[in-house]
Amino acid sequence: MKRWKLVTQISVIFTIVTVIISLVFVLIFEFGFQRVYSKEIIYELTIYSQEVVNKVKENDRFVPNEYIGITIYKWKQDPETGEYYVDLNPYYTTPVVDDFFMNVDLKDYIKELALDETIDPFEVKKKIGNKTYNVRGVKYKPETANGFYVLAFTDDRYVKAQNEDFTQTLRFTTLTLIVLGNITLLLWSRLVVGRISYLEDEISLLVKTNYERPIDTSGRDEISSLAESVEKMRVEILEHEQIKREIMQNISHDFKTPISVIKTYAEAIQDGITDESEIGVIIKQADTLNHKVVQLLQLNKINYLTNDQNIEEVFVKEIIKNIVNKNKYKFDKEFVLDLDNSTYLATPDSLEIAIGNIIDNAMRYAKTKIVIVLQNKKLTIYNDGEQINEEFIEKIFKPYEKGHKGEFGLGMSITQQTLAFFNLSISVKNVRKGVMFVIEPI
Repeated sequence: MKRWKLVTQISVIFTIVTVIISLVFVLIFEFGFQRVYSKEIIYELTIYSQEVVNKVKENDRFVPNEYIGITIYKWKQDPETGEYYVDLNPYYTTPVVDDFFMNVDLKDYIKELALDETIDPFEVKKKIGNKTYNVRGVKYKPETANGFYVLAFTDDRYVKAQNEDFTQTLRFTTLTLIVLGNITLLLWSRLVVGRISYLEDEISLLVKTNYERPIDTSGRDEISSLAESVEKMRVEILEHEQIKREIMQNISHDFKTPISVIKTYAEAIQDGITDESEIGVIIKQADTLNHKVVQLLQLNKINYLTNDQNIEEVFVKEIIKNIVNKNKYKFDKEFVLDLDNSTYLATPDSLEIAIGNIIDNAMRYAKTKIVIVLQNKKLTIYNDGEQINEEFIEKIFKPYEKGHKGEFGLGMSITQQTLAFFNLSISVKNVRKGVMFVIEPI
């Protein structure tokens, strides 16, 4: 299927919308036009017929109207009887009357009205054939030989003429609007599409430039917002790449030290420099190495968490009790627990690892106690150890970020990423005489 350019799509949509609006406007006009101009026709008949009467009385000329026919019938006196009667040979007709009187029925109807002795200024609407006529009659001095009738009449030609004028004006306006609108849209679209093309080119160059080339984000519209989002993504990718490099360096350092110690002590035992009583150092370093390997596996496992996991309602109280029971004999300080029956949607193993890392961190720094409170799905883990440097609080969940006592690690990053997968947030803050971690649903 052929893809239209954005400029063409905008132009076509604009043209279609303009035409539809014009058609709707014409339909509305058609329905309302008849009522509006029907009243105007009656008004024009009244004004014009009165003007004719006044001009005839003063023996003055009046200007013919191309839409309104005028016939004037005078009174005549019968020389034998002395009675007055209407002369049905019109004393005067305007030029347009010949066109009107092509309809013989209308001509006869006008003569009938002229013979009507009850004529006083009146208005009547009469349907003759397939047309409707508006007629206004005015009588002037009917009791004298100088009297006359003025009959003014018209059909729908005035309405049609006005309608045609409006339609032509609307056509011209619509055509002008489409042409000028499309020219304006073309110029505007070129600017917009040019900026989009620039952004597309910059995005395609991100990998080639190793994400080092910044993207122009000038402007205040949606394209600028998109550019800002891409630039933010570029910076985050750079940061993530830097984090990966730091992780690799730190992992190499963390593994190198215990491996070096293990090798040194093993060689010393082998060479008889020391005896097997130093085997405990090797075991301790092996445990350290094993702990770091487990953390790496946990961090890698997070990347494979999917919605296919057996996510369930997990009683957080049970998870915490399991962690505390595993650590109570190697922690010589106090655990204080206040736990309700709140649950989190998660997998038990992943949740235990995440919360366990926080408790393990608290055990390293607590002076006398760790207080764990669970109320209404909000979990707080407090230890009365030394407060965290405020600058480090923002970076505490970054992998291998150096801690306030110089330690490196992955535990906090594993916790944050695991909880985020289960729609749980974690934050840390310094409180009076200690540090508190807070976990709650997002």
